Amino acid sequence: MANSELFAELALDGDRVVNTVVWSPLGDQLAGGYSDGAVRVWDVAVGQVAYTLLGHNGEVLDLDWSPIGELIVSGGSDAALILWDAVSKRQLGSPLTSEDWKADVSAVG
Repeated sequence: MANSELFAELALDGDRVVNTVVWSPLGDQLAGGYSDGAVRVWDVAVGQVAYTLLGHNGEVLDLDWSPIGELIVSGGSDAALILWDAVSKRQLGSPLTSEDWKADVSAVG
């Protein structure tokens, strides 16, 4: 699937708003942070969601991949940072939060 078609698919993802997208280090996957609190990882070759990561209690505002693509970190309007194992597709540990944080976690990279 061409990148322009994939971006059009992301932009028209139902009622959900895509807040951020980040290419994987190998360029074969695209992770998106959504208004419904999900991180969806797209398989670029087929143009479909490969898997969904759920854990935020608010919008996902930013995310990033580790340098070799085995981890994803996401930050959201719930003032939480979540570390994900992109291989097992599971959350690693508990979300990092602080009552001292006054604003959304809007930048993680």
